[in-house]
Amino acid sequence: MENLTVSVKPKPADSAGMVIPREVAIFGKLGIKSDLVGILRKSEWSEFQKVRIPDTMVLMIKDVMDLEVYRESLRLLKKLYLLLRKLPKSEYDTVVQCKRSGKGIPATIAEGWAKRSSELEFKRFLKMAIGSSDELITHLRTIAITTPKLTNEAKEIAEEYKTLSKRLNKLHSIWKSGYF
Repeated sequence: MENLTVSVKPKPADSAGMVIPREVAIFGKLGIKSDLVGILRKSEWSEFQKVRIPDTMVLMIKDVMDLEVYRESLRLLKKLYLLLRKLPKSEYDTVVQCKRSGKGIPATIAEGWAKRSSELEFKRFLKMAIGSSDELITHLRTIAITTPKLTNEAKEIAEEYKTLSKRLNKLHSIWKSGYF
């Protein structure tokens, strides 16, 4: 298990004491929000809502599924496959490349997560995942050009992968082994 130290901006105290808000702001060098990085699953907030906190609290990321970027990459993979089914057989090579790079994103994040005790290793794997995401964005742009009837859908999925790349890059920039 990995301990992550985050600074939180709590709601004003009520009769039960301080309560961690649903949108916990993480204040570090870059000032990011947890919904950009994915510290905890929403279902896990209940464990921490009645905890009295000073300015800092330790939260645990127990599994790669606790990373929002990982869950988002899996969600987008399903959308990608639905799009690829609509491509003509003449675009087989593009389909193969898209599947490879699309599946590579969550796989690379998971592999990096397994090596998270080394900050440099985990960051290296995050960079590889960003590369796979950017490669996939290029393939989706190609689909938009070569298959006009799928232009809008390909552009929409490409935008979602751009967002994923930005989130992976943000995680890369703030990751410190053992804490943020």
